[in-house]
Amino acid sequence: AEVQNSTAVFQLNFSNKTSFCASITRPNAKPRNVVRYINRKTAERKNMKNTLFELYSKKANEFEDVKTQVKSGKTYGPFLMSPNSEYSKQNNKLLIIGQETKGWENYKDITKQMAVYEGFNLGINYYSSPFWNVMRKVERALKNKEYSSAWTNISKFDVDRKRPTGENEKIISKLDNLLIEELEITKPKICIFFTSHTFDHRIKKIFSEIEFVSVPGFEKKVLCKLKHKDLPNETYRTYHPRYLRTGKMENKFIEFIKTIYNYIAQQKFGK
Repeated sequence: AEVQNSTAVFQLNFSNKTSFCASITRPNAKPRNVVRYINRKTAERKNMKNTLFELYSKKANEFEDVKTQVKSGKTYGPFLMSPNSEYSKQNNKLLIIGQETKGWENYKDITKQMAVYEGFNLGINYYSSPFWNVMRKVERALKNKEYSSAWTNISKFDVDRKRPTGENEKIISKLDNLLIEELEITKPKICIFFTSHTFDHRIKKIFSEIEFVSVPGFEKKVLCKLKHKDLPNETYRTYHPRYLRTGKMENKFIEFIKTIYNYIAQQKFGK
């Protein structure tokens, strides 16, 4: 709609319930600070995508090696990140780290393979499985926009649409250290490993001298805090969402996530 008066006031409300206003004296003009904010976030996303592309391009030969070395079963992947534009806009940027895919595309071209991630877009058109349903609940608990998280997996390939085991797991786990570089590029504020304790041995190999710290009210195998210099302060490992649900631990877990949001808000505003 056209601005009829000489002064327009715009207000932006953010997920942490803070807001700011910008006024301008020219009709039909956009507030400069809003434009700068949008431009900055657009640039951040473009830079992130380009840096991820460079990372994956350097690993292209290793991806092809995995495909040839895995003999028993069909490989699906590699699973390559390309977070959407909403991720960079969130105050509490959330990275979800899973186990492996259950089937994925298998392009050799890095751009095409990253585009698969972009098209899937955090399951926006996928059925609401426990994994995606719980992720939406976590986003809401953190006051983030839905479908605004970043998502990666420890295993960059699955085999026959399932978790690789035995020799295949050893071959695929050679790529596990990619996670450290993905973290450095995406710079999340909060990480949640939906990997269960069965992946702890691989987490320990990725993050040397990592600490698994108990969380009050939870058994360590159910939920623990991960402490390491390459991880955000708010990093946790828990069960796969399907098991959280069937084990009747989902609601308690979501309530815990709300406490993380409250803690971050208190730290930011000194309340």
